[in-house]
Amino acid sequence: YKDEDGVIFFFTPALWAYQKKYINSELPDIAKTDPVGTAHILALICENYDNYVPALDHYYTFYPVSKMAGSPYPYYGGLWTNWFYSDLNFVANIAEAYALVNKTNALDKIGAETRRDLHTQILSMIKDTVDFSDSYGIQDSNMDPTQWRGLIRIGKALQQPDYIHYALERIDSFVKNNYLFDGFWKEVTMSYHNQTTSGLISVFSLLSKYSDPEGYVYPGTGERVDHFRFLDRYPFLETSHSLSGLLAYPNGKHLPIQDTHASGQGTRTKEAFENIIMSASGIARLTGNPDVVKVTGTQAVLTYVPKYGHIHRDTLNMNLFGYGVELLPDLGYTHTRNRSWTASTLAHNTVVVNQRNSNGTHVGNTLRYVPSENSVGIMRAFDPNAYSEANVYDREVIYVPGENDTPEGYILDLFRVLGGDRHEYTLNMCADYDYELTTDITWQKKSETMLPEGVPCVKPTAQNDSGSASGHYTAYMFVEDVQWAELKDQPFQIHYTVSEAGTYTNVGLNILGASTTGHMSLGSAPSMRATRMSTLNDSNDQCDDYLMDKMVLRREGSNLSSCFVTVMEPYSAKYQGKIKSVQRLQVEGLHEFDVVVKVVADEFTDYIFSAFREDMDVTVDQIEFKGQFGYIRLQNKKAVLMQTLNADVLSYDNTTISENRSLPGVVTDVLNKSEGDAWNGFVTNVKPDEELIGQYIIVKHPDQTYTGYQITGIIEKDGSFVIDIGNAEPGFAFIGDQHTKMIFYPHTERKGVIEFTIDHSKKYTIKN
Repeated sequence: YKDEDGVIFFFTPALWAYQKKYINSELPDIAKTDPVGTAHILALICENYDNYVPALDHYYTFYPVSKMAGSPYPYYGGLWTNWFYSDLNFVANIAEAYALVNKTNALDKIGAETRRDLHTQILSMIKDTVDFSDSYGIQDSNMDPTQWRGLIRIGKALQQPDYIHYALERIDSFVKNNYLFDGFWKEVTMSYHNQTTSGLISVFSLLSKYSDPEGYVYPGTGERVDHFRFLDRYPFLETSHSLSGLLAYPNGKHLPIQDTHASGQGTRTKEAFENIIMSASGIARLTGNPDVVKVTGTQAVLTYVPKYGHIHRDTLNMNLFGYGVELLPDLGYTHTRNRSWTASTLAHNTVVVNQRNSNGTHVGNTLRYVPSENSVGIMRAFDPNAYSEANVYDREVIYVPGENDTPEGYILDLFRVLGGDRHEYTLNMCADYDYELTTDITWQKKSETMLPEGVPCVKPTAQNDSGSASGHYTAYMFVEDVQWAELKDQPFQIHYTVSEAGTYTNVGLNILGASTTGHMSLGSAPSMRATRMSTLNDSNDQCDDYLMDKMVLRREGSNLSSCFVTVMEPYSAKYQGKIKSVQRLQVEGLHEFDVVVKVVADEFTDYIFSAFREDMDVTVDQIEFKGQFGYIRLQNKKAVLMQTLNADVLSYDNTTISENRSLPGVVTDVLNKSEGDAWNGFVTNVKPDEELIGQYIIVKHPDQTYTGYQITGIIEKDGSFVIDIGNAEPGFAFIGDQHTKMIFYPHTERKGVIEFTIDHSKKYTIKN
């Protein structure tokens, strides 16, 4: 059939394909009630199989390729279906139907009439399909569970345990080679993690309490299965299965990291309101006061995820959720022509260096993590591989919660960058609701896009197309109707409030930047709102229907050094914003990346001290501080809250927090319960104090990577001390003297001394 444009539609063969799929899917059920009728269907399949034209095809063209040509066959093709991953489940329907029919003599009678050995032909067809599937080799993809399911179903139906063990052999390799040690599927996207992990657990459910036939031993491994329980083999999968609820916003929506559908809904659990750190997958979260405003609680999430598939160039991205709204959104997954936009660094809440996407492959590094449980929380990470020209690419997110168990509070964002000649600190405004935006910035000029004036560009037309911008950064062309202003050592404020009628009316965000020099821009960019509401809306027809404001603060210079200092304060109709100004105090003698910040509100004034590397020693506004991190809140010129981390002193007006130093040490051994040890944890000759339980140990590996774990106990054992990390997986093991290897993906080997640091945060409330 042809349409008026001459496009050919193969309706008749499409109908045949749907008929084939339907009959096949119904075969096992038909066999239960009509084994004779099913036997006739199986006989017809055998009769036509010799001349069958398989669905081998090229990508989306469905062009037949002769099976006789042999492997390698086209990846986007199959024997019975249009993708080989589905073939084993297809033929498993035949195997299950055959097993039921074989309890009768129907096939024998039909075989005698047609002079065909139908039993041999059916079993040969099944084996032929398994061989065809095997010809593709080990893919290690999120589609693999469909193949294992088919193998297990075939093995159970035909009572041939070799097929079952072959599936288990592949599963074992898959699990050990494709999951990160914190339980995340290696691609670090909730959508594909859920697909893979749910598929894996669904496959295991087929074998619940399964035992091999008496006397059977699998030739491949010399093992047998008795009363199968998958958690006995892979205990970390319990954590893996729970991530859908753990990595969710308070409203149940998935954290839309990398290729995650922003419309996806997780399981609502209390864990969604907890502080977390997942060092293998590069995710840290602070939740402020955990006991209040459960559904609309605040979350600040810092991500520095590895890039092992379905990637976004989002290194050191930050998401902010408050009062039921994703206030600094990650746009998530799309199959539309805007895919290159949503996956770009510019489309995230991070810093773009030198007009291009970040390049890192492996996970970033957890430098510091202090949970925010009615106290100041800190998460700091860096990625030395994000940009080759950036010697420093370091973000510290400090969460200052409200007082008296209220949801009020603010985020102080410190982003330090050194290297390159252009740094662009960029934030997304609300993507899901209409809002009104105001600012104190005086705009001075306009441009059509962020590209230089006069540069021609062509936007993409499909998801695998990036478009072109005459050699310039293609992400710039997606930001349109841009307003510009030059900032000369001046602060700025941007405020937006949801105006759309509904539950979240008057929810908003205050953004206050400390004095800086550069060029500020604000333009309109695709927000992907339609896609974020439902994947059914994920089409080119709707991908540009909704826009959001895109803020970009650009600084330029040779071998540029930037320290972006910004406060973000969520607010609602009930809990109004309080912050009036933010100021980075200039103090002589400090490193250019040492930061002293003064945050002023009507009811209080906060001072925050953050050292870059070496201790800072400073006195400002009668506050004396020496160390790595300090916080003090003044009300009516009296200190009411003080908190330090790895510091000698924090003092104001005769109120002093005494020395509070971090504990350094060396890891001499790693314990793992899955290997028969009594604990998961690290052995050291240094004795940690009991009060460090609940704090976080940061392990520094010889290749300068850092991983963090919560301490659940301190145990003395044989003259050494065990730092117990509970049910968390350490992720690596010693395989020689000062020689370790990651026991999960990517199986990195390291040689050298393994050091650790335990930061101890002290908080004092002063009653005046």
